[in-house]
Amino acid sequence: MSVQGVGQVNQIAGSANTSNNSADILVSTQPVNTAAPTAPGPNWQEANAGMAGVTLHDNQLRIEINKGAAGNSFQNIGQGQVLQFTRIQGNNMAVENSLQIQIGVRPDLSTQQQLAMQSYHSMLTGMR
Repeated sequence: MSVQGVGQVNQIAGSANTSNNSADILVSTQPVNTAAPTAPGPNWQEANAGMAGVTLHDNQLRIEINKGAAGNSFQNIGQGQVLQFTRIQGNNMAVENSLQIQIGVRPDLSTQQQLAMQSYHSMLTGMR
């Protein structure tokens, strides 16, 4: 799949399945919040190292959980694209694919560094 900007896709087969993609992008001159993510829900399952990973895929950062025949869920970030994708091929599954990007812009940087940061900010603003 190829999109310019932000894309969220759910492909669901089977019965009694739910899937939710959510993305938050925050650009701020304030310090970036580094708080830990919230705790998982009561029925979550941990993915072992063979099922989850971070890779470089088509020159994009990919974070993926692959549950084999049951389906997979990933996020691609790069080349002007943020893509969230979930595929469910079983029954009675619930998937939450969440992404939060926080970008802190520092006003104390040199002019050249500020121009680069403004360029990134413009790119992300256009993806909203």
